[in-house]
Amino acid sequence: MRNGVVERAEDPDIVRARQLIWELVWAGRRYPSLDWAIGLPRAGGDAGPTRFFITSSEGECYIPQHVHLPVDPVLIPIFADEEFARPGWRQEWQRWVDPAQTVLEHHRLRAEKFGRSVLRAIVSSREISGLSHKLPPGVQLEVADPAKNPFVDPTRAHIIPEIEAGRGHRLLIASAEVYALTQRFPEGERWSGGVDLAADAAAATDERQVRSGLIVGDMPSPLPVDSNAGLLHSVIDALRTPGGALDGGSWAQLQTAYWTSVMNAQSNRHTPQDLTHDRGQYVDAYRRARAYEAAWLLNAPPGPLSAEWLADVAYAHLCATGDPARTATQLRRRI
Repeated sequence: MRNGVVERAEDPDIVRARQLIWELVWAGRRYPSLDWAIGLPRAGGDAGPTRFFITSSEGECYIPQHVHLPVDPVLIPIFADEEFARPGWRQEWQRWVDPAQTVLEHHRLRAEKFGRSVLRAIVSSREISGLSHKLPPGVQLEVADPAKNPFVDPTRAHIIPEIEAGRGHRLLIASAEVYALTQRFPEGERWSGGVDLAADAAAATDERQVRSGLIVGDMPSPLPVDSNAGLLHSVIDALRTPGGALDGGSWAQLQTAYWTSVMNAQSNRHTPQDLTHDRGQYVDAYRRARAYEAAWLLNAPPGPLSAEWLADVAYAHLCATGDPARTATQLRRRI
């Protein structure tokens, strides 16, 4: 009831999705050009609580450091949807500037598998374009207007958020098994374990192997020229040397190389005006950026290293290799 007039109440699931996206946009403010989208399926009979299929505009729902998603079984990263899997779809659909495109494609493929349309709403952090004519009838498009974001607080922009009750580290969201291994890791081995993960991530992304629904490349082929590759490997080699350390200038160079790799990956993302297959260039560039992230995370503050620090390095490794089993194997060897 408002001003004596009965109005239709807003869908509480859309309200929750919009609030979550606002919160994630604010929490991820240190990471450039990252957007989020959530798909809400129709509830049916005994289907249980509404599921929230979520993705970001980077990789397979990349989550930046210090961004903590709710640990809730109804919140499902799209690329971790165990009810649906199709070879090549991860590589083909993880690179949209507007993640609502990924949500729509995920729904389309689920509809093909289950024989019915189940999408009722898409909520996105950016203006949704080029989707209306593709949507089934009755699907609502909702933008979480950044100008109305209630979480924005410039006075707290410098504060790094702690993990609160009900929230999880990004590695826990990506792989509970790998996260559990980081929590068991011997404290005295965390530094060397982190360096080994960074070295393996760099080695894994020195060459690529494209496997998608359109292309199968059985032979590794070189990445596009990475002008900072020598710097990446020299940093890791220096840190693997007993007593090895880097000066501030070297860390500054690595930080610049890291953000350069991030922007290079983002330049390969798709827009509604660009529907061409990019022959794996985005996937390769995105994974290379994660290798740089793993190396950059080695610039840790003095003192004991936390299990969460190691979990961040392991998350970067998992994203760089695209292989949770490989990350788990690296950790088990040390344990």
